[in-house]
Amino acid sequence: MARAVKKSLEVCLQIDNREQDTDYVKGILDSRVNKDGIKITQVEYCTVKPLDKNTGQPCKVSTGDISIKIRELGTSNEWIQTNLAIECKKNLDEFSSLYSKDSRTRLEAEVLRAKDYGLTFYFVCTNSLSDTIAQIKKVPKLKTTNCEVTHFEQLINFNRFLQEQGFDGVIISGKELAWTIRRLIKLYIKENK
Repeated sequence: MARAVKKSLEVCLQIDNREQDTDYVKGILDSRVNKDGIKITQVEYCTVKPLDKNTGQPCKVSTGDISIKIRELGTSNEWIQTNLAIECKKNLDEFSSLYSKDSRTRLEAEVLRAKDYGLTFYFVCTNSLSDTIAQIKKVPKLKTTNCEVTHFEQLINFNRFLQEQGFDGVIISGKELAWTIRRLIKLYIKENK
């Protein structure tokens, strides 16, 4: 019986070209192939449109801030788009996205699109609750409003909403955003080889 040959994969990271702070991207790229056979070699700044599982085509509307394309390492084969989508919220972005009804509605619409497109969707936030509370208290018009209590409830409700759509809850990366994204990419590839 013939043994399956494991092929190493090259990954092209796709980052939403509207992202302002992309310094973390350097920490995602790999300079060597690890035991897992995955090497994240390059980055493309573009409109992120992961693969719609229903149509086999890129999503019609940008969904998530990060996706990936893959191909066999060491070849010039065509890149294959994946259905991985990662939404990243840095600093108070997650607070802002949940605090107002309009922003929350836009965020929930993106999650619903991810579900409709059949995406593997992760929501990553850099701020812990203590980070968010400390940053809120530095904003003069917010520090006496007790809005951190409202935010906590909105975060719980958003986690429930993510789970109702079949996705994992919010992942808090803290200062390890690059490491977290790299691990999510490798987990996705491992689960979808």
